[in-house]
Amino acid sequence: MAITRNELKLVKTYLTKKGRKTHKKFLAEGVRLLEDAFRHQINPQVIYYSKSHIDVRIEHLLMNLKKKEVPITQVSSNDIKQLSDTKSPQGVVGVFKMFEQTADESLSRKIRKVLWCENVSDPGNVGTLLRSALAFGYQTIFVSGDTADIYSPKVVRSTMGAIFKLHIVKDETNNLFKLVGKNNYKLVASEMHGKPIHFVKKQIKSDRFVLAVGSEGFGLSDEIKAKADYSVRIDHHDAVESLNVAVAGSILMNDLQKDG
Repeated sequence: MAITRNELKLVKTYLTKKGRKTHKKFLAEGVRLLEDAFRHQINPQVIYYSKSHIDVRIEHLLMNLKKKEVPITQVSSNDIKQLSDTKSPQGVVGVFKMFEQTADESLSRKIRKVLWCENVSDPGNVGTLLRSALAFGYQTIFVSGDTADIYSPKVVRSTMGAIFKLHIVKDETNNLFKLVGKNNYKLVASEMHGKPIHFVKKQIKSDRFVLAVGSEGFGLSDEIKAKADYSVRIDHHDAVESLNVAVAGSILMNDLQKDG
């Protein structure tokens, strides 16, 4: 069945923050992302593809999705361009339901480590942090303030598929504080003037904890720093004033999850 103009118009709104918020849906473009979603057993609600872009890899993906009874619609190359956020569309786009969870749902699994992104505005940094979070065992993510929209095309691409395996909780700062306290988490703030990683790691060795990282330009809010149980820093050569938030957050997540 061909895509109608009204359907195309609707799906295009998922490229916008307003459209995603209204319809609770987002787009994932490209065979790699869609393969990752399939691998994590997250099926799209519908797939759109252009015959002019199809190759063996896309054919294999479409065959697997068809077995899962996912609706698949062939569209023109011009339609694919309209559904794409990239200069060179890859020819296949999936529509997914947003899977944000409530706080209680995300922590019911006795999760020990949580990453909190506060005011991290750059989509590439957010995507990298989410990818690192999954790599280092932080499967629940708190999002607050002016952090880039988790389901924007740029963030979704930057996660390299991690978005399909993480539990996302977006809420106001005060509500997240309540959640941290209610579930007996220690709050660890990433801060230039914090204590060395090895010191903090010893203190939280058997604790559940939330690692908070802040904006690229200003770091964490005073509110989070004031309520933190621990502040942690990364020691590095003084030739560099500070590290990119995605780099710093990734290093901290890795070091805090190690034994010893």
